Amino acid sequence: MLLEPVLVPALRRVVVKTAHPEMPEAPDAPYDQISPERRTILDVTGQLGDEGRVGVLGFALAQRAARDDTNADPQARRAANTAMDEIDAMLAELYAMRSRLVTEIRASDDATAARVDAMLAAAKAASA
Repeated sequence: MLLEPVLVPALRRVVVKTAHPEMPEAPDAPYDQISPERRTILDVTGQLGDEGRVGVLGFALAQRAARDDTNADPQARRAANTAMDEIDAMLAELYAMRSRLVTEIRASDDATAARVDAMLAAAKAASA
């Protein structure tokens, strides 16, 4: 499943594009209607994008791939180190985002369960 949240700063809108056939494209959401505490997950996706860590990683990998193995190439070695550093940083950011998402899902599920309990109690009281 490919999801690509795109923050368009000029429009202040978030568009979620998907290449998955069972997931329709999500509608545009005005950025200012998203609460500030929920925007941080979107900020992480921006940091990982082409102008963030993925861009640095791509450039470093290209430098490494263009190395000349017949001569010493310290720049290619530095590029490899940069690529590994970017991968490590991306993994840390992704795990942090996953942890936050799990916390949000649990809170949402708890709120749903509380609403269901209240509706069941009200239905039971009304039938008694």
